[in-house]
Amino acid sequence: GVKRTLDALDAAGIRHAGSARTPQEAATTTLLEVEGVRLALLSYTFGFNGIPAPGGETWRSNPIDERRILTDAGAARQRGADVVVVALHWGDEYNHDPNGQQQALAPRLIGSPDIDLLLGHHAHVVQPIEAVGDRMSGVPQVACFDTSFHRGQPAVAELVPLPREIRDKGVQRY
Repeated sequence: GVKRTLDALDAAGIRHAGSARTPQEAATTTLLEVEGVRLALLSYTFGFNGIPAPGGETWRSNPIDERRILTDAGAARQRGADVVVVALHWGDEYNHDPNGQQQALAPRLIGSPDIDLLLGHHAHVVQPIEAVGDRMSGVPQVACFDTSFHRGQPAVAELVPLPREIRDKGVQRY
């Protein structure tokens, strides 16, 4: 279950967000430092594919809630995050088109000055990547509806321009 998975990720040194073993862990922001850049990873889900939360412990995953996501992103910025990435488990499986929730919520989330990148996952097929708005020294923000890329398609890292503030710290693409 959730505990076994998170224990395995921890043992492998892989940081994670969006699932928790305890209510205290659920309230913790995942902050990483990569080449001098502080990155916050926030993650949310529409649900468990119809399966109830284990033992009714709804804190085990973060539900998609616009107000909470925006609040968490603002708090991550206040904690010193240079980049805030929001990952959303959403969309309709095997449908290449974003659903109504994705179309309505993505522009509002990526329009926040506290969210730099919006990554979607769950559909199991490629969905569009769109630049939404323009900020951070003319570098567009990106909403990626699903990250299930197929062979031959560029990786998200190749499509997302690095903000000037990050480039100025010497961070390069890898």
